[in-house]
Amino acid sequence: MSVGQFAFLPNLRSAAAAEAARDGVRLRLEYDLEIIGDGAAQGDRVPVGAELKGPGDVIGLDAGQITRVEPEEANRGFEPNYFPFIEFRDPDLPWRYSLETGNPDRLRPWFVLIALKGEEFTFLDQGSALAPRIEVASVRDSLPDLNQAWASAIVQVDMGGTSGDPALALLSDPGRGFSRIYAHRKLEADTQYTLFLVPSTRAGRDAALTGSVDAGAGNDLAWEHGASAALILPYYFRHTFRTDPGQDLERLLR
Repeated sequence: MSVGQFAFLPNLRSAAAAEAARDGVRLRLEYDLEIIGDGAAQGDRVPVGAELKGPGDVIGLDAGQITRVEPEEANRGFEPNYFPFIEFRDPDLPWRYSLETGNPDRLRPWFVLIALKGEEFTFLDQGSALAPRIEVASVRDSLPDLNQAWASAIVQVDMGGTSGDPALALLSDPGRGFSRIYAHRKLEADTQYTLFLVPSTRAGRDAALTGSVDAGAGNDLAWEHGASAALILPYYFRHTFRTDPGQDLERLLR
């Protein structure tokens, strides 16, 4: 019986995105092209610009991207000392529309996974919003610090039959990898939670709620950590589960 070999990356993004600079609510690339004809330069070099789509261009998520949700909806015994998570088919998905240009090891995903108890949110009519939405009663009591969201998602790479750099292994065979995002919350025993996949940026939030994005929003966060006010959030996916009321290993060892 063989044991699988896996490696993990803190994030993944295209080479173009890694070289781009933030311009409003998108990333922008600038190229200086030289036109060659008959083996020689033809005229002056030509400046060419390109924009990459950002979180403000997204109002939904293809359900086919989600390959696994833990715990499963039928699971009524999820241990509360575990983190719920979602896995995605594409290894770069959590960072594909990110506007982060700072520390390459701490790229904040363009969405985050939150876990809410029933009394912490209310479903709202979608109305004119472009995505379904909820109202969270208190940011301070229920939502994570988005400045730490870079630590919530990873890439897992199957290294079976190869060795060396997992990024290179993934480059040669993208099918070796997938991405995963966790809901970083200390869960309570015997409690029902609903997972919501929500935008992490103001641009992403506004796009899904109103279809209008202020270019001045830049890379602003979808909420301010510690705010006591309620907040309306759109969501791309939701999933309900209940934690185990029994004795898990952590409690038995106390």
